[in-house]
Order: sequence, then structure tokens, then C-alpha cells
Amino acid sequence: MRNRVTVFLNINRAALNLARIALLGTVVLIASTVNTESAEQVSKRPNLVLCMADDLGWGDTKKDLAPPQNQTESTESTTHKNTRLFLLSGQSNMANMDPQVSFTPTLRDAFPNDQLIVVKVAYGGRPIARWVPRGKIYKELIEKAKRAVHEKDVTTITFVWMQGERDHQEDETTLTYKENLETLYRQLTEDFDRSDIHFVIGRLSDARLGTPNWDKIRSIQVEVAQSLPFADWIDTDDLNGPTNGVHCPPEGYKQMGQRFAQKAIDLIKKPPM
Repeated sequence: MRNRVTVFLNINRAALNLARIALLGTVVLIASTVNTESAEQVSKRPNLVLCMADDLGWGDTKKDLAPPQNQTESTESTTHKNTRLFLLSGQSNMANMDPQVSFTPTLRDAFPNDQLIVVKVAYGGRPIARWVPRGKIYKELIEKAKRAVHEKDVTTITFVWMQGERDHQEDETTLTYKENLETLYRQLTEDFDRSDIHFVIGRLSDARLGTPNWDKIRSIQVEVAQSLPFADWIDTDDLNGPTNGVHCPPEGYKQMGQRFAQKAIDLIKKPPM
């Protein structure tokens, strides 16, 4: 059986439809290898898709492989109480966080009888302007999410956001970050036609504390999270390793996924006000 693990290596960016494996109670991962951003941003690396190797106990086939940046995964079951949609987006720290490692497993523990659909679209080095007003990355996220939940009765929607490093580099984008972050959330409520979307924001780490624009965006992220009834934020200050870098080591991303998931769970289970 171990030799039957299928690893799909796709170097042709035109291949949109990847094999879908259906098995009760397991997670199916479908990763898009097409970057709809402008051509100069297209990654040079081949993408890899791993289907259910961990859940079936076929060994550590993911070792030393970079996680797909843009992906959709769903728990398949013949019966489920609820369908819950989780949208993950942002720049490099979100791109580097593989939801299969800790995000989805944490959710599965909390909602064992529900269908969980996780859609992730993230690109490194992008400003928030690529999401608002309804920019290319945002449109890609919404299109994939709508396809994933087609004809499904979605009980809850949770949007998880890890971004802001790029915007701190310019005064203008720092000054407009609060308005753009609020616009991003408003777009989601409009495009899904519901006002109860949960919003989890990953606050920028302490990598560049003391840099005025960095500090300003950190405070904006907390302010926006505290101003919305269905929002909250997570602390990432201790996740970026001993060098205090902008990016995290593997263990940091694992903990990041757990924190995002737990905060989402808390918001979903929070009693109505």
C-alpha cells in the first residue's frame, strides 16, 4: 500500500483539475498550480500535491516539501451536521503555513461531525491593495470558495488573515491600512450576503518593533479586530524563532495554525450577544 501513495508533480501551470480522492472521514487536498497574478509574479518552483498520505499512515511523504500556497481541502462524509467554510489568505507567512499540519486537525477535533471546507489563497510580498477593492487575489479566493461550497448550505464562514508586512514599507499604505482592512471584511459580507462572517487576524510579529509603520499596522490590526462583533486576533510575537525574523520556523507555523484554528473555534462557539 505504501507504494500507492500518489504525489502529483505539476510543472504545467495550465493544469487546473487535479485528481480528487474520496474516502469517508478523511481530508482531501486539491491544490491549484495556476497563479492568476501577473506573469512576473509566477513562481518558478514546481508545485506538489499530496493526497491523504498522512491520514492513511503511508509514511512521512511531506518531509522537506514546501506546502502548496493555494489550496482547498474538505472533509468528506456521508452525513454531517453542519458545513463550515474557512478562508485563509494573506502574504508569505500565510503562504508558508500548511493548514494540514495543525489548522485543519485542530478544527476536526472541535467539529468531528461537521464538513470542514478550507480554502487558502496566499502570495508572498503582496500589499493589501491586491485584495481591495476586489483585487485579483481577492477574486481568486472568492471564486475558489464559491466553487467549493456550490449548492451547500453553509453554517458558518470564517476568514483568517495574515498580512501587512508589505504595507508597512510605505507611509501611504500604512495610513490607508485600517480603511482597507475594514473594506476587505465588508466585501466578504457583501459577496457572501451574510453579516455573521467570523474574522481572525494574525497581528504582525515583533520582528520590527520600533519601526513606526510596523507598529502602526500592528495596532490597526488589533483595533479592527476589537471593533467588529465577530472578529478577534492572535499574537504571533513568539512564533518567529530565536532570530526574531519576519518569517517563522516550521514549529512556529505549526503553532500559528493551531492558534488560528482555536480562535476560529472560540468565535464560532461564542454565544450570540
